[in-house]
Amino acid sequence: MSTAAVPSGESSSSRPSWVLVHAYALVGKIRNDTTATASTRNKKKIFASFSRERPPVPSNLHVDCPDGTLRHPPRLLSMADDLILFHAYVGSEYVYPRFRQCDFFIYRADPKRPSLRLLPHPEGRFYKIHQVGVVPRGDEHYTVAALVPDKDCTPNNFLLRLLDSETQVWTSRALHVDSPQRDFPVEIPRELNHLTNYHTTSSVITFGGTMGWADLYRGVVFCDLLGGEHRLRGVPLPLPLKQITASDSSDRVLTNARYTRGIAFINGRLRFVELDFDIVQLGRGLHDKETGWPCSRSESWTITTWSNRELSDSYDDWHRDCTLSLRHPCRRLQRIRVATLTAGPRRR
Repeated sequence: MSTAAVPSGESSSSRPSWVLVHAYALVGKIRNDTTATASTRNKKKIFASFSRERPPVPSNLHVDCPDGTLRHPPRLLSMADDLILFHAYVGSEYVYPRFRQCDFFIYRADPKRPSLRLLPHPEGRFYKIHQVGVVPRGDEHYTVAALVPDKDCTPNNFLLRLLDSETQVWTSRALHVDSPQRDFPVEIPRELNHLTNYHTTSSVITFGGTMGWADLYRGVVFCDLLGGEHRLRGVPLPLPLKQITASDSSDRVLTNARYTRGIAFINGRLRFVELDFDIVQLGRGLHDKETGWPCSRSESWTITTWSNRELSDSYDDWHRDCTLSLRHPCRRLQRIRVATLTAGPRRR
């Protein structure tokens, strides 16, 4: 979870120094003192606004395009200070547009100077939206960065792609992880060998001028983007020991890490959270009308949090903070739906 200092002139008790933000923008016309406008690649005018709420109520990015169609809600890719990086597809041809069909924007959600800018499209090798983030540089400028595997997917070899707000030009640089994370402290079963072979970014975090690309099952690759030289270093994350140590090979399966794991930098330390739950199918042939997925119920869940102040290559730096478990939740709790949230700071 990202944090930001309370702006001068505003007491820390008047508003929180951070907000929770929905991962997807709300499509609809909202006009307030944060509204800004720009044009898409196909010359359609697009508007962005921000509505801020006190946590745990999520804040929202609002996007609308009066001259076009937004069939798919724009997605927030990164948020740092008052900058929001998001992408949007304007058109009616695709319900689920591909990467190359989307436009990328930087939105500044500052009511004193709101702005929205279309970014040059990142052509070339760029595989996942989870690989990209933004780092502010002072009050005006920023750097958009993505770390992608090299063309041979060689361990610890990457291509760093950068967009400078002053030049508006994408550049690329091949890098090697100078200080990789330590070897796994336990033996990895054959079914999970991909953990040892390559880094798959599923989340990006920022603090100061540093960006981290997190493989939530493996570790984080950090890079100081504002320093003179761009050097990569690895920090391990708590391992998915339940899957690694499972006696039955059918249980040695890793699902999308973003569903059950998360990481943020809060108050000078990394914070890591893991959700574990047991699912019971409600019956054969029963499917949810909205998603089409098989109907199921959570019988129990456990949330565990860790913290790390050292950010070294050692697993020993991680300290378990707390564990919260719930067994056989009541029917009312089972009906609660949790929206996908991302965390980011706010600036007035």
